[in-house]
Amino acid sequence: DSTDEQLTIARREARTSALLQALADTSPDVIFAKDHDGRYLLFNREAVRVMGVTQDEVVGRTDAELFPPQVAAQFLDNDHLAQALDRPEVFEEQVETADGRRTFQTVRGTLRLGDAERGTFGVSRDITEMVATRQRLQDGKRRYRMMFELNPMPMAVVDIQSQRFLAVNDAAMVHYGFERE
Repeated sequence: DSTDEQLTIARREARTSALLQALADTSPDVIFAKDHDGRYLLFNREAVRVMGVTQDEVVGRTDAELFPPQVAAQFLDNDHLAQALDRPEVFEEQVETADGRRTFQTVRGTLRLGDAERGTFGVSRDITEMVATRQRLQDGKRRYRMMFELNPMPMAVVDIQSQRFLAVNDAAMVHYGFERE
């Protein structure tokens, strides 16, 4: 009975482990886990692809062994902050990858097994294009504001419903003789 029970438990654990590995390896996101000393325990298929390394080159190594000093220090600081706050935290991190410099939104948190703290985990999504789009929008807003503010023609933005002025440029104030307020 004891042997059968142990076999059943071992099979269940093997299925759970295989399911976890399949989940991590089919994710489009980078997924990793580190032990309490910061050594990688898990580096999924996407992480391997993005970093242009093999599992054997990563598992058992630390950020200091894999990344430039400044990047490794930032990752370590982010791990420590998430652990100190005792909740998952979101970070925007830039990393040199096999695809060039990329920006990732990374959720880092404390890895636990039962009640025991075992290290840290992370899930990173490549947001490089979103960051570039956000920057283009900010640049466009800045250019629009400059064109509005510096235009020599009186200009105003008016709410259609209330007919109230929302904004006026300097030329409008000079032309009409009113203060901005």
